[in-house]
Amino acid sequence: NKLPELTKNSIMGQLALKEIEEQEDRRDLLKRTSIGNASPNFIRKNISGDMVELANYKNKTFVLLDFWASWCMPCLKEIPKMKEVYKKYNEKGLTIIGISLDRVKDSWSEAIRKYNLNVWPQILSSETNEKDEKENNLSYLYNCDAIPFYVLIDKEGRIVMLTRLYNPEEFASLVKKIDGLLE
Repeated sequence: NKLPELTKNSIMGQLALKEIEEQEDRRDLLKRTSIGNASPNFIRKNISGDMVELANYKNKTFVLLDFWASWCMPCLKEIPKMKEVYKKYNEKGLTIIGISLDRVKDSWSEAIRKYNLNVWPQILSSETNEKDEKENNLSYLYNCDAIPFYVLIDKEGRIVMLTRLYNPEEFASLVKKIDGLLE
């Protein structure tokens, strides 16, 4: 704001302003998706066409958001572990929601069929193919910058745990946290 108008209106000034605004958005996003904060709500159609709304699980179950994609080899490698988590904890009050970063719906649906992932709700992170669209993209909303990525949400709708990258120790820590909450 202290720069002269000529500088602010220049191409470099406009680029600097855009960068500052993006950094402020990212800081706000990090605050919003911090442990202890309320989880951002979303509504999406699942692979079967039924509506999935995160708020519907509040005061009912814990929720584990599983960000993945059909083209992500570490994600596909985690499927047996996720099935074990589902098998052990679903009846004890854990709901898993798969959130795919796939942009090609056929690849997404084929992976769900091939790996038998329709046991829990499967939705797309973005319902459009617009790369720059942010507000409607769950990976942006949850600050997911690498997959697999997991978000554990308690019954009150607060974020309890985030795992940002594939790491066997972090996955074990996630399972231990779920175990402690549900056992």
